[in-house]
Amino acid sequence: MENVTGRQTTGTPDLAVGTYLIVIGTIGSLLNCILLAMYCRMGSSLNPTSLLLINLLVSDLGILIFGFPFSASSSFYGRWLFEDWGCQLYAFLGFLFGSAHIGTLTFLALDRYLATCRGEFRGKLTYKRYLQLILTVWCYSFFWAAMPLLGWGSYGIEPSLQSCTIEWRKNDTAYKSFTIVYFVLGYVAPLLIVIVCYRYSAIHAAILHDRLAEE
Repeated sequence: MENVTGRQTTGTPDLAVGTYLIVIGTIGSLLNCILLAMYCRMGSSLNPTSLLLINLLVSDLGILIFGFPFSASSSFYGRWLFEDWGCQLYAFLGFLFGSAHIGTLTFLALDRYLATCRGEFRGKLTYKRYLQLILTVWCYSFFWAAMPLLGWGSYGIEPSLQSCTIEWRKNDTAYKSFTIVYFVLGYVAPLLIVIVCYRYSAIHAAILHDRLAEE
């Protein structure tokens, strides 16, 4: 891929976007680091669910650290600064951490459902099982993030020339199949799981509340 120069001058919108990304990225990174430090200080008092929360913070931090410095600096120049290798790495890491974030949110919803509605599973929700779930999340995320690098779909510079992601503008078979399959398995399925789990958890909590009120 040739170096994309695009707009040669940097206008106010680019400066505004770059500044916004730096401010939000810095604040977000600091907050995530503080929360991670708090969890680390808790040590052995952490429950298994906390492992999922820590993983959520790690995925958030990854999105921020490997995202805003590159897109912000490119925004100031009005073009992507890091050649094709940087574009591929940026998009891969963004996809990896983004998918891990979605996967972790999905398992947190399942965790809430099992803890609220299926009491018989409480004793089986061990640290080992949660570590296995987290490993599954990262393997699943790595698979989808790696596919565009291997030819199923592709990564490319966005029209704004300030960041890289899935090459949405392509219209070939590989692009269509990757987009459809990932949309279903990476977005729709997790969203449905989250909605169903929290719905049943809310219903169960309401039933318990009514029973306690009657007593």
